[in-house]
Amino acid sequence: MTDIMGKTLKKIGKLVALLEDSVTVKYFSIVKKWPCDKKVYLMVGSESSGTTAIANLLFLEIPGFRFLEEGEQQWVWEVYQDVYRKTKKISDYPKLVLFDAIKVPGFATIIPEFKKEFPRSKVIYIVRDPRDYVNSAIKTWKVSSVEELSSVSWVKENWLNIKAIDPIERLALRWQKYITAAMRNKDVFFVRYEDFCVDKVVTIEKIAMNMELPFNKMRVSKLCDKQLCHKSVRAYKPQGPGGWRVGLLNKAHIAKIENICRTEMLHWGYKLSIK
Repeated sequence: MTDIMGKTLKKIGKLVALLEDSVTVKYFSIVKKWPCDKKVYLMVGSESSGTTAIANLLFLEIPGFRFLEEGEQQWVWEVYQDVYRKTKKISDYPKLVLFDAIKVPGFATIIPEFKKEFPRSKVIYIVRDPRDYVNSAIKTWKVSSVEELSSVSWVKENWLNIKAIDPIERLALRWQKYITAAMRNKDVFFVRYEDFCVDKVVTIEKIAMNMELPFNKMRVSKLCDKQLCHKSVRAYKPQGPGGWRVGLLNKAHIAKIENICRTEMLHWGYKLSIK
């Protein structure tokens, strides 16, 4: 009897939560009380740059905290693409107010627009060597050759108005657009993925302190070396810096990446392999 009552109460609790969410979204849709005074944490950075691992270590299991990750909430892809193209505004997506933390790499391109509607928000950008970013993308999409990247819909996306046809150039330009857009903002907290790999626990603690978030050292120590992406997306163990040296990328590919991203790479301390 107790078990049945417990299950019933859980169902009622879920229904109440859904109703509260619906009322909140409806309120912001109709009343349009923007900007929103809620303090929201936004984590961005090029895809395949460690944002999932760092966001999970930082945001998950905080009591009462609601965490939006784009893998489970794919409607957010439409948000940053539409806002970037100026066809819609952040305020056109009131569902965003439901979350305390948001991890969506593409929001790197719309930080000013996001902060306009969430002025108390704090932004974290994860920087990764663009050569490793491209190499990681190749592994994520499970292609057997660089040429196969040309058929990947994510690589072919045109919302960023990238004119290049070559897939390596497209990915390098995507990395460059993300980071240059973020660097135009004064109050973004940048974290290099390579520094995270050197000492994951200390890096998460530093971010938590800067963001004024709780930090559970025991939990972070236990999870930091595990693959925190769903196995359907990445079924391999997380790889540290320098994986591009042994992957499918050849010297010509590396030269393209370094030529496009040269200025930003040097700024963030990434040595060029080709002079």
